[in-house]
Amino acid sequence: LKFEETKIPVFKEVRGKDWIFYGDNNLYPNDLITLFNRSAKHNAIVTSKSEYIAGQGLKAKAQNVGDKVAFDIFNSTFTDGKVDTLFFKCGLDLELFNGFALQMIPTKKGGWVAYHIDFARLRCNKDKTTIFYSEDWSKYKQDEETTGFKEYPAFDVEKKTESILYYRSYRPKAGLDVYTYPDYIGCIPYIECDYQIANFHVNNLRNGFTGATVINFFNGEPTPEEQKKIEAKFKSKFAGTDAAGGVVLVFSDSKSKEPKIENILPSDFDKQFDILNKTVQQEIFTGHKITSPMLFGIKTEGQLGGRNELIEAFELFQNVYINSRQTKLLSVF
Repeated sequence: LKFEETKIPVFKEVRGKDWIFYGDNNLYPNDLITLFNRSAKHNAIVTSKSEYIAGQGLKAKAQNVGDKVAFDIFNSTFTDGKVDTLFFKCGLDLELFNGFALQMIPTKKGGWVAYHIDFARLRCNKDKTTIFYSEDWSKYKQDEETTGFKEYPAFDVEKKTESILYYRSYRPKAGLDVYTYPDYIGCIPYIECDYQIANFHVNNLRNGFTGATVINFFNGEPTPEEQKKIEAKFKSKFAGTDAAGGVVLVFSDSKSKEPKIENILPSDFDKQFDILNKTVQQEIFTGHKITSPMLFGIKTEGQLGGRNELIEAFELFQNVYINSRQTKLLSVF
């Protein structure tokens, strides 16, 4: 068996393309979205973090009339009256990708209106002066008719033209310094484990097979081509699309024509799963810098879950994580 190593994506130049590839297949943001959609633990943490960051929205810090008027002008002109929605969307992108983007539209009065734009659909050139938009980066042909492809200049407050304000958090990395990695990149293998565990069990139920079943046919050995055909037909009927609860077919020559079916799962498989699930949960918490799982609706051993404990946990998480993420968003706004 050949096992593929979980690799950190590489940002690279590709001949004939004006944009830098965001990962080997230029689809790394899509991979992050897949993790977000399929892992229950990861989804809950990222969503909750973005809600903590957005809080109750933005308000004028001072209570005097002048500051309130200034904030109302900012909200009505710069964000088209949707500052809280914009702040939440950018916060979600920041937690998912470690970056976010705003589509900047100049106004006739000399100001700007900002709109959220999907960070996963954007790519940059090497010197980060041009931003490229596509609704589907998996397509080889990129044009406005096929994929909605467009080019935008990077935002410059002195140049009154439609542009993209593309923000990415700093992170030391090898190679081209164009994109960034998510903060939770160290626990991505465990996030994959989380949804693969669920996928394994749901497909076992669908297929009616427990993992690792051996079926031995004692009626001669077909040719390799015939074996592949038999295996393909068997799996298409019994093994399901994701082939969880894998079945091994063995062909051998014997007088007996009756197939022998064996289950080779370890007897303590339930204990192994319990240990793996706890390990996955702990590593995901660590990768996300979670100070207390209670803040995300998850109670662990040794935690009482009282009101005081919850308040203290929130204050700690607010100081060590949320404040710095809010500062990043506010600095751009």
